[in-house]
Amino acid sequence: MTTEITDVEDAGTWRGNIEKIFIDIMVNEVNKGNMDSGTFSTNTWRRILLEVNSQGKRNFNLKQLKQKFNRLRAMHREFSDLLKHTGFGWDAETNTVHALEETWQNYIRAHPNAKRFRSKGCPNYNLLGLIFNPSTATGALYYSSTQDPPNTDDEDEMDDNLEHGGVHVDVDTEIPDDPPQPEMAGGVTTRSGKRVTDSLLERKGKKESRLSQMGDALKAWVEASKARTETSRARTEALLARVDRYKSGTSSEATSGGTTDFSITRCMAALQTIELLDNDKYLKAVEKFTVPEWREIFMNMPDERKMAWLDRL
Repeated sequence: MTTEITDVEDAGTWRGNIEKIFIDIMVNEVNKGNMDSGTFSTNTWRRILLEVNSQGKRNFNLKQLKQKFNRLRAMHREFSDLLKHTGFGWDAETNTVHALEETWQNYIRAHPNAKRFRSKGCPNYNLLGLIFNPSTATGALYYSSTQDPPNTDDEDEMDDNLEHGGVHVDVDTEIPDDPPQPEMAGGVTTRSGKRVTDSLLERKGKKESRLSQMGDALKAWVEASKARTETSRARTEALLARVDRYKSGTSSEATSGGTTDFSITRCMAALQTIELLDNDKYLKAVEKFTVPEWREIFMNMPDERKMAWLDRL
């Protein structure tokens, strides 16, 4: 049974551009390689939650984000199914779906949720494809760091995928060199239920738009790859520097005259001694203690500084 999806909660809770903010943040995490088996880890979800609430000035909880994630996934799947159905064509530039009236009526009768796509398409469909269909979406526009850059044939294939309704759905709208006379109905040109563009100028304009989209996608991949490389290099350098400090005997953990036990147990014991500490500050401090450096800093603070540090969390 198809899960019913309504816009009631979205209209009341996800107003303005908050949905686009959520999608952009998820795409960024996907580009960093932080999605595994179609979902995010607990830490990644927490990071997404903080970013959405910060950028969107909202106060969502994790349950609301995951429910929205599931609704977006269902919407993406239903729109993909619609585009695969014979008789439908999609203009990605204007986000409009083209089909004969009879085709629409028959499809909506079998798939009631698809009614909303008739008037407003599926906003951010290609971005949703990067999240929910990474294996097929990235097949057209993604190359791993171990692969050679795309050659001319690869670029032609990417362009062809973009031309036919998006990088992750094969709409199969190839235009023959010498097509037979099409049937004209309702302002949409069809041949066996498939949309055909008969204007050379329109084809040229869409070609330029697709090339621009492909360029933007490749640019985003380059930037994401560069960010991952720089992050990995920074972590390696920090680790080597820490090893050097230990070897030279200058590590704060090896110096005399101060606390050298920075275990979570010791930090929690110290935290318990602080009076009038509310639950919010307590939980934030516990989260900080998962990082060894924060434990070391906390344990070497005088008591009055510990309270000041907790107030700033």
